[in-house]
Amino acid sequence: MGIGIMISRFRHMSRLLAGGSSLALAAAVAPGLAFAQEEDAPAAQRSDDVVLVTGSRIARDPNLASPVPVQSLDSEALQLSGEISLADVVNRIPALLASTTSEQTLTGANALNLRGLGSVRTLTLVNGRRHVAGFEGEQSVDIGSIPRALVERVEVLTGGASAIYGSDAVTGVVNFILRDDFEGQNYDVRFGISSRGDAENASFQGLWGKNFHEGRGNVTFALDYTFDSVLRFGDRPWAANNGLSRSLPNPALRFQHGDITSATPLFGNFFNFQQTGRYPIGLAIPGSAQAFIDQYNATFGTNLTVADLSPAELALIERRNNSPSRAILPQPNFSISSRRGVISPGNFGLAPGIDTNGSGIDDCLESFVGWNNSLAGTGSFGFAGGCWVVNDNGSVRPYRDGLVAGNFNQFGGDGIEDVFDLTYLIPQTERITANLNARYDLTQNTRAFFEFKASQSVTERGTPLNTFYDLLYGAPDNPFLPQELQGLAQQTGGLFITRDPTDLGPNINQFTRDTYRVVAGLQGEFDNGWSWEVAANFGQFTNTTKGRNTVLLDRFFAAIDVVSDANGNPVCRSDLDPAAVPPTTIFGIPDFDPGFYTFTPGDGQCRPANIWGGPNSISADAVDFITTTTVDELRLEQTVLSGFLTGDFGNWFTLPAGPVSFATGIEYRRESSRLNRDNVDLGILPAGSPFGEGTLISDVSANGSLGFNALSQFFNSSGKFDVTDVFVELSVPVLAGLPLAEELTIDGAYRYADYSTVGGAETWKLGFIWTPVDDISFRGTYSQAIRAPNIDELFRPDNPAFFRPIDPCDASELANAPDPALRAANCQAGGSGLPGLPVGFTDPLSARFPGVAGGNANLQEEKADTVTLGLVFTPRILPGFNFTLDYWNVEIEDGIGFVTAQQIVDGCYDSTDFPNSAFCGLFDRETDSSSPQFGGFRFLRQSFVNFASIKARGYDFSASYSFDWREYDFRLGLSGTRQERLDFFNNPLDATDVTNRLEELRRPVWAGNASFGVTRDSLSLGWNTQYVGRQALGGVEVDTIEALFGDAGWAPEMFIHNFNAAFRLNDTVRFYGGVNNVFDESPYVTERAWPAGPRGRFFFFGVEASF
Repeated sequence: MGIGIMISRFRHMSRLLAGGSSLALAAAVAPGLAFAQEEDAPAAQRSDDVVLVTGSRIARDPNLASPVPVQSLDSEALQLSGEISLADVVNRIPALLASTTSEQTLTGANALNLRGLGSVRTLTLVNGRRHVAGFEGEQSVDIGSIPRALVERVEVLTGGASAIYGSDAVTGVVNFILRDDFEGQNYDVRFGISSRGDAENASFQGLWGKNFHEGRGNVTFALDYTFDSVLRFGDRPWAANNGLSRSLPNPALRFQHGDITSATPLFGNFFNFQQTGRYPIGLAIPGSAQAFIDQYNATFGTNLTVADLSPAELALIERRNNSPSRAILPQPNFSISSRRGVISPGNFGLAPGIDTNGSGIDDCLESFVGWNNSLAGTGSFGFAGGCWVVNDNGSVRPYRDGLVAGNFNQFGGDGIEDVFDLTYLIPQTERITANLNARYDLTQNTRAFFEFKASQSVTERGTPLNTFYDLLYGAPDNPFLPQELQGLAQQTGGLFITRDPTDLGPNINQFTRDTYRVVAGLQGEFDNGWSWEVAANFGQFTNTTKGRNTVLLDRFFAAIDVVSDANGNPVCRSDLDPAAVPPTTIFGIPDFDPGFYTFTPGDGQCRPANIWGGPNSISADAVDFITTTTVDELRLEQTVLSGFLTGDFGNWFTLPAGPVSFATGIEYRRESSRLNRDNVDLGILPAGSPFGEGTLISDVSANGSLGFNALSQFFNSSGKFDVTDVFVELSVPVLAGLPLAEELTIDGAYRYADYSTVGGAETWKLGFIWTPVDDISFRGTYSQAIRAPNIDELFRPDNPAFFRPIDPCDASELANAPDPALRAANCQAGGSGLPGLPVGFTDPLSARFPGVAGGNANLQEEKADTVTLGLVFTPRILPGFNFTLDYWNVEIEDGIGFVTAQQIVDGCYDSTDFPNSAFCGLFDRETDSSSPQFGGFRFLRQSFVNFASIKARGYDFSASYSFDWREYDFRLGLSGTRQERLDFFNNPLDATDVTNRLEELRRPVWAGNASFGVTRDSLSLGWNTQYVGRQALGGVEVDTIEALFGDAGWAPEMFIHNFNAAFRLNDTVRFYGGVNNVFDESPYVTERAWPAGPRGRFFFFGVEASF
């Protein structure tokens, strides 16, 4: 068998669809012309023609069903989908619902995630070979870097395949198969726009190919260009004005403005600041009428009974008792900060007698936030608020509350928005990819091949928010202090302002992602028919992140410490007195050891910043002095050397059913990752520093870096590993051509991997395919797959991290514990460095707290047992009909993951071994009982560990039917999945503690695609419907949904309809277009891009020309 027949195997690999489900999937995703390739294929293949199917390195007869469940999308389906992102099309496959798309990521990257079990457990291949990763320390591939113009089809294998392809193929493999022998020219230009006239995107694809030397060689060049325009939260009514929802404390449980009136006399007396010191707004409504009466009688010496409560008071108690503790609500405002500034007296008093609006009520008593400015309020609620906000003209007025939902969350009011309307829903992304493929037949039996790819994407994302600065100090001599409060500043030693300084410039990050990949090798065939290949594969990925308007804290504090010079002009105090070190913040938000580090005081650089004048009061000169641009660079490299041999033993022996086929080989792989951080993060001082350029700030202060949270020290991260694999695969034909045994084949594979990190690891697979009659085949696999720990999990340094778990000791959270009494007792007891907390404790923190998160060099590989059982039905009595049904089961042990901050703190206080539980040593609290933040978390450490297990199972199905009627060609398609189990065992202290994740967000029981297509002559029309079943909203756990939310916690099922059409003008030109999301479905209320995208109804049009 010569080079021609051998090469035909590789060509068939990119022409034919495997196993029935492929056609159904292509039809279901984009039905317009999805069967053109099927019509072009000959009715019967020659007996010596074989194909390679994803999931095996042994070539097979294409007329036989695939032994593994493989779904496929062809290039026609990709084009008619109307999407310019490969990931957005591939993720329509039901098994890939949990993957990220271009609309769900803010960095322009897309990773595939089979079964929702993690992108690190899905292996992505290009032409059956590994591809350099696109994410720090991982092997997950950025799908956007794959040249769409060259993609002939995408094959998705659902099931463990580590014995065939190595580590990471736990839940399956996605294989992008590229054209390898193109001749001619092909151009494709496409434009899309939403029905609202925005969210435009465009693409250009060019493909040029040429055979030479009488067909012995071919060169193919492809160029892809895509552009996605930005879409912001304010551009969509469901996202604008804090429109997205999430799980939040229910404001119905607290007193609000207007609840206490003349109709609630007992409440009015008891919750009365003047009489009892109790400020009512924001307090929990009593849950028991009798308990309230008892407290009332004890306070006032009365003998009232429950009957003395008014109907309005009983109605408030009923409201509290009938309301769940949490609810799905629109995003709140962060109440203690504002872009205008929230101002407090310098003594944290209630500023008696100051009534700027003439209401007859002291300004600080007009709001919940104002009351909590006082030490009395802070003691009750655990945070410091403020009494005034600044108007646009620089004047002040009392703070206005919204609905109080939590200590820091209000719906409405003067607080800062949680999500700004200018924040990006879809980032602006521009990408260009060039690909050059070449092959040349050196001899009749030897071919050389070469692939080169270069891809660059530039993505910008942003928000107008810089960050939150808590209680910034203004000295009495600061000329920018509001006129109305300057007298108060003199009396109380100054003022404090809490502010989100949006006028420091938008926080825009730019991500430039460059991917290079080179593959070169030889393939050929021996005289005995055995095929061989040796190849070298090198890839490099870099991501350069530019962070604009990064604040240098020493400059910020110097700029806001302002005085008047001799001429009455505002200047930085340090310009007049270089020894005057400006104060920072009393609560450490941001953390900073005060001093001058990036400039020399008195050198004339400092520019005074007015943070007291309302929005946009900081001058451009001050912004330029305070901020800088940071640059981080991530570099990943992959080197793969491989060789394999495949054939059969027919020259030595043949079984009655045929020869035993085999594939064997060896592969060496090296992966490396390095992140180089900017000097701001590393704490390296610049030129002009009083300590000298290049000095580490940690050598001259308690700071570790120059930016926000400067007390934390960041480090560059790097790591590498290498692995050598050897593998063998056998296919044994047991029976063939017999009654009830047209085919019975047993497959097996074994792989041994020697890692430089975890040592030796084994994986194996057994499978069968049984075809009793030509109409139906049964197939099955049982395998053990592995995933070795990646570089990030092994070598991540202990870099700073910031956490905000719900405090399990907060009085409102005790009832949510598995054993509320045990948790309450542990919280009050304290021990091992943790303070005992008082009854009724309230979490005092207003922001995240610092800690570290790092890798674990002692990790071992994950192991997974996977099972698939299925059937393929292609009845001869109904030509054109295909049906597949596959059962799958995945059980992962020793899963690698972070123990979350929530698991750590909950695990400590819910432990019967408190305070000796290992969790209790991973965090600490504020122990100073005189501090306003007493009891609040101060520090926490996270690391990766082998502790999790996952058990999942379900069914995949697909059906397709194509037929002719008169001059019409019809195509019907259906594909879907039904998941029956998705259990996570994430408690390191209790391996039996199970969390059901089935029906949580992106994990519905049912999901599918259905389609209809018809072609007549040159016109094709298609309709596709995507379906996802009911699922919990974001942030809602299925185990607690009924108790906490009821029906309000569920997102309904959704149907998303898409229409496409194509018209071939002549042999050269074809037009196509369509409408995605025809009925303009919006994402779920908690989501920015799921299951429908934020664009809404979207029109696209394209033209393709081939020469």
